[in-house]
Amino acid sequence: MRKLSQKEAERTTRSSPAVQSKQPAADELARLLARRRKTTTVATYRDDPLYPQIERVVSAILAKNKVVAPIDVLVSMNLLATEKLEDWRRGRVPYLERVIRCSSGCSG
Repeated sequence: MRKLSQKEAERTTRSSPAVQSKQPAADELARLLARRRKTTTVATYRDDPLYPQIERVVSAILAKNKVVAPIDVLVSMNLLATEKLEDWRRGRVPYLERVIRCSSGCSG
C-alpha cells in the first residue's frame, strides 16, 4: 500500500461546502451518543430520562400482546410516524433511523 502525498491527503479529506456544514452537527450527535453509551449500564439504565416513558409504553403493549417489537415502542412513543414506517417497509426510505424523530433527550 503506497503512502499518500500531502496534496493527495488534503484532497481526500476535503469535502464539499454542503457536507462541511452538516459535519459539525453529525460530529456532535456522534459524541452525544458515544457519551450516552458509556454512561448507561445495567446498574444505571433506570436513571435514563426516557426510562419511565419506555416502561409505560412497553407495559401497555404487553397488556395487549405477548410480544414487544422495538418498532411498536417507537410508534407508541411518537418517535416514528406510521406513514414513515410504511415508507421504510416499501423501500422508499433507505434506513429506519433517517425517519425516527428524536429530541435531545434521546441522544444524551
